[in-house]
Amino acid sequence: MKTGIFPAAFFLMFLCRLPSFNELEAHRRRPIWKRWCGQKLPCADECSYVAERPNLQDLRDGLFSIYSKLQRNKATQISGRLAVGHH
Repeated sequence: MKTGIFPAAFFLMFLCRLPSFNELEAHRRRPIWKRWCGQKLPCADECSYVAERPNLQDLRDGLFSIYSKLQRNKATQISGRLAVGHH
């Protein structure tokens, strides 16, 4: 199974408001998912395995770095009002 299917599956869960990996698995045999994602969706066990593996501190550091650069470039402000984030 290709790694790229997992972010796609998680995003589809978000878009379709599916409450759990089990609910996603119940819909995985539908042909529309294969058409959109290019392959069959992963099962609930595979999704949970992948979801609990990332190092969250690395993700936080990366997001903080991006946000800091946006603040430095004043990309988070629109007409003097804060558009993204908070101070």
